[in-house]
Amino acid sequence: MEMTLEYLQYQLHYYGCANTVIHNKNKNTFQAYHFWDGQLPGKDYLYIVSPSDIGRISPLVAASYTFFIWQGETAADLKDFSNALILKDQQNLPGMINILNQIFYDYYDWDNLLKLGEPDRLTDLFRQCQSVFHFPLILIDQFFNTIAQTPDIRLLPARQEPYIQELVMAKKFPDSQGQDKPFIYRDDSTGQLLLCKNLKINGHFFARLAGEITDEQLHTAVTELFARLSASLEEMLALSCGLSRRRVSKKSQLFRQCLETLSRGKDPENLEPLDQYGWRLHDPYDVVIFELSRDLPPETSMEYISEQITALCYDCYTMLEDSVLYCLRNLRLSLYSKDDFHQEIVYFLRENVIKSGFSMIFTDLKKISLYKRQAREALCLGKKYNPTQWCYLFSKYQLQHLLSTPYPPKDVCCRALLTLMEIDRKKGSDLYQTLKCYLNNQCNATKTSDQLFIHRTTLIYRIKTISELTGINLENPDTYLHLLLSCRILEEPDHLL
Repeated sequence: MEMTLEYLQYQLHYYGCANTVIHNKNKNTFQAYHFWDGQLPGKDYLYIVSPSDIGRISPLVAASYTFFIWQGETAADLKDFSNALILKDQQNLPGMINILNQIFYDYYDWDNLLKLGEPDRLTDLFRQCQSVFHFPLILIDQFFNTIAQTPDIRLLPARQEPYIQELVMAKKFPDSQGQDKPFIYRDDSTGQLLLCKNLKINGHFFARLAGEITDEQLHTAVTELFARLSASLEEMLALSCGLSRRRVSKKSQLFRQCLETLSRGKDPENLEPLDQYGWRLHDPYDVVIFELSRDLPPETSMEYISEQITALCYDCYTMLEDSVLYCLRNLRLSLYSKDDFHQEIVYFLRENVIKSGFSMIFTDLKKISLYKRQAREALCLGKKYNPTQWCYLFSKYQLQHLLSTPYPPKDVCCRALLTLMEIDRKKGSDLYQTLKCYLNNQCNATKTSDQLFIHRTTLIYRIKTISELTGINLENPDTYLHLLLSCRILEEPDHLL
């Protein structure tokens, strides 16, 4: 979910907070809000700032992060705030919190319904559109029959029949079916305005989305929301008809060259080839690697699998390198949530006998090569530790990645552990296992003695003996961490002594 300052401004105006000023130099987006307390959880937050806090924010922070400043009647200097929505009206704190909670809640539900893209949820989607757009919307097919509409369409004042439906039946309305971009339709007799977008499947007019507006000067947020809703509806309608528009199966050569340049960490001559497909340099992305079963013929299988993955991932770019298939996914354009996609792809992997590795999410296309390696590492570690699974996420193998050193244990592990293991071999003692259990219990003597079935005094004596033999200081946090990691490394299958 990514919200903009323009959207917040639009919603606040609806809730009666119309006296606002917007600074939007960097076009920042945010997913949640956080009251300013001097902490900065991340750049995907909107920071709520009261008049008394304005002077405590440094110019560098003011220029980089996104703020909602409710200034009231103060005359504070806000020139350093490059990305801020400034509310000049007086508002009490509880009332403002309730408004913000409602705005975020409504947008979150609407955003999720769009990403789901389920044709049978059209009624739910249009019901939620009522809280996002605040004007009546209707979706009609090529025969001008109603497919879906917002509930408030029947609440228009002094009209026995929904006036918006009367408009779409006007003679001039069908004549604009050739329009590709959003346009405004004006009824000659009444001057009533409709914001319209023709929805097409495989280049043919299929349906129209229309909203009843009062002014041709549309808020920026309305334009962006309407375009996004239109694109999602096209996909949903195509899906309901069993059709596929294959938006991304064949990218242009310039698009491919642009991504190849970025993957080398260099700046392409221009980003227009990306813009043509709605891709941005700093969108959220991930990389997925697919490994086919060795029983399948690689040359013929790769092309088929690439087409299937493209259809499944919606907006992606597939790369075949050294008989390995990579998929770069644009998560902003994806119709799936992260968990839904992982669940969906498991069925595909199992049916086609494919294993996959997922990188972490990243927001810089110049780092494609780094995250391709990360996806490959996830696949290798996943097959090693969970060979019966099909899908491996790097986020679940981060510790194993840190422990997968190519060097022999004696070169990276704490020498004290190796000394204890040698003493145990010679004397038949159990000092190494005692220390490992002690470390795993965060040096809690009571828990450790209970697990080892020994008296607490015996454990303390053993720990003292271990310290005297090796010279280690367990009160040192670096020593503790090194010992704990060394125990894990020594237990790795490849490092067993």
